[in-house]
Amino acid sequence: MFDYSFYEVLSILEKISVILGVAFVAIQIWLQTRIARADHDRHKKQSTIEFYNLLSRESYHLYDIIKNNPLDFSTVKSDEKLEESVIRYLGRLERLAVGVAADVYDYKLLCFMTG
Repeated sequence: MFDYSFYEVLSILEKISVILGVAFVAIQIWLQTRIARADHDRHKKQSTIEFYNLLSRESYHLYDIIKNNPLDFSTVKSDEKLEESVIRYLGRLERLAVGVAADVYDYKLLCFMTG
């Protein structure tokens, strides 16, 4: 009689330990997922800040070039350096738009930064 109840208790303890092990693994997976998501969001925000700072520097440089001249197509085409700056700036704006649309850059953070 003692042997039978001992094996029953052992069987129950085995099932409990398996359930606890599965629960532990599930909690660890959930925690790692949260950590990975938080790290991804941090990298996304950092990338947004870095790209916006790059774009801002370029826009200030472009503004210094055109601040006293009206900007139209003929003015841009007449100055090769200005044309190159405008093309580069518009290309980066397009890259920013695509990055926001593809959820590479953080739209809310970009809105906060631009005012």
